[in-house]
Amino acid sequence: RLAAASVGENLVQSISAHVGGKKKSKGMFPTSRGQNREEEVSARFQQAASRVLIVYTIRIGGLAADSLCENLEALSDDAIVVKYPRVETCAALGVVKGAAEKCAGLFGGPSRGGPVEKVDQNEMPSLTNPLYCKSGVQLDVERLFKEKVSVFPETLEEVEFGIFWVSFQALKMTSRALLEYARCCSFSMEGFSQLQLDVELLKHLVEHYIKPDYSSNGKDACMSVKQLLSDALLAAGERCVEEGYADDAEIQRETKQRLHVFLTD
Repeated sequence: RLAAASVGENLVQSISAHVGGKKKSKGMFPTSRGQNREEEVSARFQQAASRVLIVYTIRIGGLAADSLCENLEALSDDAIVVKYPRVETCAALGVVKGAAEKCAGLFGGPSRGGPVEKVDQNEMPSLTNPLYCKSGVQLDVERLFKEKVSVFPETLEEVEFGIFWVSFQALKMTSRALLEYARCCSFSMEGFSQLQLDVELLKHLVEHYIKPDYSSNGKDACMSVKQLLSDALLAAGERCVEEGYADDAEIQRETKQRLHVFLTD
C-alpha cells in the first residue's frame, strides 16, 4: 500500500531514465483505455493488495476455526460440567481481536464495532427461535428458503480495506467451520448445553467485533454470522443423544443465566 502511493508518481521518470524514452515504455507498460500510466499502476497495486488481504483474512479465519473446534469431540462426554464458555471459544475470539487491532492500526478507525452489550435474560431471541422447534421435512423446507451465506470472497471487487470486513470474513469462516465440525460429532446432553453456551456468547459478541449496521456485498454482516452460528447449533441438536433436549426450556434458561454470569463476572 505504501508502494502504491509512491511508485505511480515516479514511474514515467524512472522508465525514461533507465529504458530510454517514453516510446519503449508504452510497449512495456500498456495502459487501459481511459487510464493514464499512474492510474494503471495504482489499479495493479490495488489488485495485489486485495489478494494479500484475502490470504491474510483466510489465515486468521483458519486459526480462529482451529481454536474454536479444538476438543469439540469431548462434548460427547456425559461428565462435562457446564459453567462458563470453553477456553477454546475465548481463544478463537482472541485471534479475531488481535487481527482487528492490527487492521485498525493499518487502516485507521476504531478497533471494534461497539461496546459489549449487557445481557438481558428476558430477551435472547436466538434461544427461542421457532426454527429450533422444527425437525424433519418442516426443517428442510425452512432451510431451502434461507438466504445462503457465501463464506469466501468470490471476486476482488468484494474486498474492503477496513477492520469490519476482515472481522466479518474471519468470523464467517470460523462459524462455518463450527457448523461442519458439529455435523461430524455426537453431543451428550451436557455437551450440547456447553455448545449452546458457546454459540450464544459468539452471537452476543458479533456486534462487538462488527459494526451493527455494517453490510458487505449488500448483506447484513452481523445477521450472516449469526445465521451460520444458528445452523451450527441446529446441526448439533440433530446429533444430540437425547431427542428433544435442544428445545428444553429449563436448559435455555440455564444458558441465559450462565452467559449473564460470565459476562458480568
